[in-house]
Amino acid sequence: MGSPRASGGVGFTKTPAGQRFYNYYGEGLFRSDMGIERGSLGSLLDHTGYFGDSEAFAAKVFGANQSYSLVTGTSGANRTIMQICMKADSLAVCDRNCHKSIEQGLMLTGARPVYMLPSRNRYGIIGPIFPEQMTPDAIKQRAKEGALTKDFAEQDPVYAVITNCTYDGLCYNAKRVQGILGESSPRLHFDEAWYGYARFNPIYDSHYAMRGEPEECSDGPTVFATHSTHKLLNALSQASWIHVRYGKDSIDFQRFNQAYMMHATTSPLYAISASNDIAVSQMAGNRGHSLTQEVIKEAVDYRQAMGRLYKEFAADNDWFFKPWNAETIVDPATGKHVPFEEADPNLLATQQDFWVMKPGDAWHGFADMPEDWCMLDPIKVSILAPGMGDDGTLLDTGVPAALVTQYLTRFGIVPTRTTDFQIMFLFSMGITKGKWATLVNTLLSFKKHYDNNTALKSVLPDLVNSYPDVYGEMGFKDLGDKMFQYLKQHTPSDKLNAAYSTLPEAVVTPRTAFEAIVDNNVEMVPSNKLEGA
Repeated sequence: MGSPRASGGVGFTKTPAGQRFYNYYGEGLFRSDMGIERGSLGSLLDHTGYFGDSEAFAAKVFGANQSYSLVTGTSGANRTIMQICMKADSLAVCDRNCHKSIEQGLMLTGARPVYMLPSRNRYGIIGPIFPEQMTPDAIKQRAKEGALTKDFAEQDPVYAVITNCTYDGLCYNAKRVQGILGESSPRLHFDEAWYGYARFNPIYDSHYAMRGEPEECSDGPTVFATHSTHKLLNALSQASWIHVRYGKDSIDFQRFNQAYMMHATTSPLYAISASNDIAVSQMAGNRGHSLTQEVIKEAVDYRQAMGRLYKEFAADNDWFFKPWNAETIVDPATGKHVPFEEADPNLLATQQDFWVMKPGDAWHGFADMPEDWCMLDPIKVSILAPGMGDDGTLLDTGVPAALVTQYLTRFGIVPTRTTDFQIMFLFSMGITKGKWATLVNTLLSFKKHYDNNTALKSVLPDLVNSYPDVYGEMGFKDLGDKMFQYLKQHTPSDKLNAAYSTLPEAVVTPRTAFEAIVDNNVEMVPSNKLEGA
């Protein structure tokens, strides 16, 4: 009989709750949920059979020497890589803008981090780490200065990790990053959880880990890329890939698999593995370019529509939301500067140069941006609410982005990220003109209610029902003005940017800190009681 779950879900039908569960997901899911005793399918842990075939196909499609399919998400993927690359007291060069799983990898291994600080602009948008922090001299100096690393500073780092792209959609020139960081570390890890599609569209040329073909990079560092297939490709939640390019100090398959098995499971849900395989198949051949180009085109159309609306309202001395991208582009045919919203959309959707952040450009707000270091991902779309000047100072009036997000959420539109004046949306392979047009119309509806100071009980009824004494008689704009005055008085963005621009002195390693949790040698402290608050 094998595993009890191999009964095809019949056990669920024995009770009303189980029957509803079975009916909702359907017979196919339960019949595919089989145990590892089915040897004919191969093994996820041994990478044999259909699982091995799937990984070999993925390596070919994504340009890797070896690919590993995971059902534990990119958190599991990141921890797997770190587990096999480091041990206690190894030096690890880490992007401070890293995912929690990178910190967990430091806890697991006992490695000692040397952090690189990413930049931030006036809106709190996370930018790149600049190249001067990645040089061997800079890393060595930071190791010598760090309380946790100064006694180990003569060691060479064994691992370095970069978040690419940043959560706000800023993509490194990975070719240049590899050239600089590769001088310090023989193994580079690009955490590309939100960026698994980059290889399949030339607009991202040079800005992702698995560039070109594996044999082109064999004399450089070993390169890892981790992709959350379920985020912006088409796979079920928890599906992820590790892609490896062998170079210096590479880790052979058998050794790597020991770490892989440690962070995998002996009971994978085969539907997740199958969806990982389907995601690869969808990107193979010309299909990947077709799918990514369609998303980029929709994102460009949305950006241009928002730009036109912004200009139309501005002509009447009125406000609207502004897309965060270059305000003008240089037409390659005429050499003339053209407003972004009036440019040829086909050019915008195919030419990388229009998305590369140029030094000194006011729109992006990164004062020290190097030449050819970073580009904005067209499909990571941020819009800006009014309220902040180009120099970062707050204006006399403004529209808090948090209020916009609250309004959008009421209609099932959930932004990816919200800062004081930035609202970000992800354009994925399911996007259509109808969907983004609904977003535009909902933003126009927000403006109408905001300008009319519509009663909150009409626009945010759940808020009023939860706190009737506070919001029962308040108007929409009244609340916005109150929130804006709070932002102006307390300047949380300035405090956040200051916090992210400095590194507190580390007293213990991440592993030692976690061991204090194990020993219950910790206490919960409210944020207003923290040191320096």
